[in-house]
Amino acid sequence: MLYHLIFKKVKIFDISKIAWMRKAIFAKVRLVRSDCIVFSTIKSSEVKIELIFPKRSYTDHIISSDIPKDIRKKLIQSGVKLLKAGDGKVWARTKSCSACNYLSNTDAIVLGAYAIGTNEIVYSLMIPSREYFRNMLRILNDLNLKPIVQSVYDMEKKLKSNKQSLSPRQLQALLLAYHKGYFDVDRKTSLIDIAKMLGIAPSSAQELLRRALRKVVEGYIRNLA
Repeated sequence: MLYHLIFKKVKIFDISKIAWMRKAIFAKVRLVRSDCIVFSTIKSSEVKIELIFPKRSYTDHIISSDIPKDIRKKLIQSGVKLLKAGDGKVWARTKSCSACNYLSNTDAIVLGAYAIGTNEIVYSLMIPSREYFRNMLRILNDLNLKPIVQSVYDMEKKLKSNKQSLSPRQLQALLLAYHKGYFDVDRKTSLIDIAKMLGIAPSSAQELLRRALRKVVEGYIRNLA
């Protein structure tokens, strides 16, 4: 009941109608929840969850190490779907916890997450603006997720400190495309979708991504030298 009351106050994910993340910030937020099946099963073992991708009804976890047989068995018994993802990684899908459920209904992008014990998790987020972030924190408190802000900084200022980095807009486009599945083999979103989310024409979105990818490749090649 609490979820329904709170979500009525929240604009559900509709980034086609906003100038997406022109004043974006990065933030790390610690939340407390006890309803994540994957984290509570893995607990204090050396198994590392590298990335999570929250959805409204389920969340995908990318586990970057082998899972011991006893933990694998417990996960499967709890209804977690496991699949080898290559490079020694494991893909695990399960019902979204309260934190992931909420975040998937916002305009924030989850860049990563890691557990602290069994009940606490730190999310790295890209958020449209500081005002939007303040509203998120109020709702997280209402949901009794006990948010603690560990760090927050403006994307534009951070990127300007590195002359070789992507522009804020390039980074926004690249992260959005990546997290929305644009680069997946079974592409989950189209260039038109990405363009709508960014509030620009598809041709502009294509050029933005092309320039961003060029910089990423150039940086990678430079690091090989």
